Amino acid sequence: MDYQLSQSGQTAHVEVTRLPTGDPLPALIELEKELADQNLRRIELFFSEGASPPVDRLTHAGYQESGSERFFKSVHYQPSVRFSITEKCNYACFFCHEEGMEMGKARAAAQQEQLFDVLRQFHELNYQDFTFTGGEPLLNPNKIVACLDYMESIGYLPDITFVSNGLALTEKLLARLQAYPGKMRFNISMHSLEEHAYNQIVQDIQKPNAPLRHNEHRRVKENLLKLQAAGIPFKLNFVLLKGLNTSDEAIQAVLDYALQLGATRIKFLELLLTKELNHLYGYFYRLDALRERLSDQLTLTERSFRRDVYRYADTQLELEFQHCTCARGCNTCTVNRDANFTAELKYFPCFLHSDEDFDLKTVALEEAITQGDQKIQRMAQYYGDDSPIIVRNHYLTQEEQFYYYLASSSAIEQLKRKLSLEERLERRRDFNEIYLTLVGQAGDDFSTVYKLSRNSYDQHALEIEQAYSFDPLKPGLVTTHFSGESQKVIDPDLYLKQLAEQGYEQRLNLNWSIFFYRLRRSSFVRQSELSISHNLESGLFFVRSDTPLDDEQLKPMTEPLASYISTRMRLA
Repeated sequence: MDYQLSQSGQTAHVEVTRLPTGDPLPALIELEKELADQNLRRIELFFSEGASPPVDRLTHAGYQESGSERFFKSVHYQPSVRFSITEKCNYACFFCHEEGMEMGKARAAAQQEQLFDVLRQFHELNYQDFTFTGGEPLLNPNKIVACLDYMESIGYLPDITFVSNGLALTEKLLARLQAYPGKMRFNISMHSLEEHAYNQIVQDIQKPNAPLRHNEHRRVKENLLKLQAAGIPFKLNFVLLKGLNTSDEAIQAVLDYALQLGATRIKFLELLLTKELNHLYGYFYRLDALRERLSDQLTLTERSFRRDVYRYADTQLELEFQHCTCARGCNTCTVNRDANFTAELKYFPCFLHSDEDFDLKTVALEEAITQGDQKIQRMAQYYGDDSPIIVRNHYLTQEEQFYYYLASSSAIEQLKRKLSLEERLERRRDFNEIYLTLVGQAGDDFSTVYKLSRNSYDQHALEIEQAYSFDPLKPGLVTTHFSGESQKVIDPDLYLKQLAEQGYEQRLNLNWSIFFYRLRRSSFVRQSELSISHNLESGLFFVRSDTPLDDEQLKPMTEPLASYISTRMRLA
């Protein structure tokens, strides 16, 4: 990408004169990182004649349009580091992603002089945002104090954050933290104000016979009062867990508590679901679903690529809706991720891939970061706008073509083994479909349908009209045609009631679980994408592939799935 750069204050004015061939997003991300390293906080892009703006890629990179072929964004990237000071934790939160680094694995801590050398290198590379995490960082107060003493001795005074459950805070450590001459704050995990739900969350649900916890909820709240008295700002981290803390009463309780306590913010987070945590899919609840519920009480104050911040009602409390770095895609990771390293001084470039690391006892930090960036660039080439997480947005196009097959449960198991599908899981989606027709319209023909589709983690539904056609010369090939834009329905129950008053009835109510896999090309299999759908009402399984499958156990579909299911259920 060729451009001319000028600046005024902390704003970069960039005139793009030539776009690169292929996807321009990598060049846009590299530009942002370079400008951020120069402490520029805003980018204004405009395009000269002959360089047509790639609006969709600019939007994906977080730019907003400000006029004819002009775009801008605030730059929030700054070199940030997360130090997992210990893998130990006094809690066993069932959804813990362990900072992506297998925290349950015992590690031998590095010598103190080696740790100090790494801290010195972060200082030299100007990492001014430093987070102590774990495990539970407060379980190692002596190392915290040693780090602070050394950092102050060399004039390294970054903004410091502790990500903690708050239980192990002591008066002695609190006094030392108060003496830190730089900025300091806490992010305290407070995922429920109801003690029973809190105990359910912080105890491993895989170990129901573990000893019950006593008074820890109360003790954490007492420690929050101590932080308040010490003048150390804090915000509450609240991971949304469907069925445990997402009711109206549970959300209102944390809002009221934060106001009473004087917390600066509540950070709402989505549950991070990786292949290893796929079994927790039922707990996933979308940030946007909560945002929609609170929309009439929110005033936007800050917007960036990863987070939106709102003022809550007529108060000073801020609500932060933050997506995991990985939810934004590997191709934006270089301006969204932190530098993660552990007590044994292993640097991890990828938050989710703990199988590749660099030993900072033998590799210079700058070299490790450079090589880590190269790894992320390779992942970006593979995943693109996606990343190795299970939940992603579902998009509808105007038309799509896939091969569909009916399969028995045994055929599904054999297919999984033959293609090693468990290792290739890319995404999961659970959703409900309600098919509607005018009263009096009979039969099992669903070649043209009108339906409401609702993801398990959403409050709203999508109103969809679609039609199917089949190619008799290509068994199983289904073309799906979508009519216009799908409309969002905020209150599905009320909408269905209104449709009933207009003469529509519910013909079919189906619940689905779909697992999406990405297949590598090889001499054995040609297709690159495949999914397995399980209809819960009928128990039927279907396979969808972007290329035909030659397997005698798979029966090509010659009618819409809903038609086939409806007939089977009626005849059963």
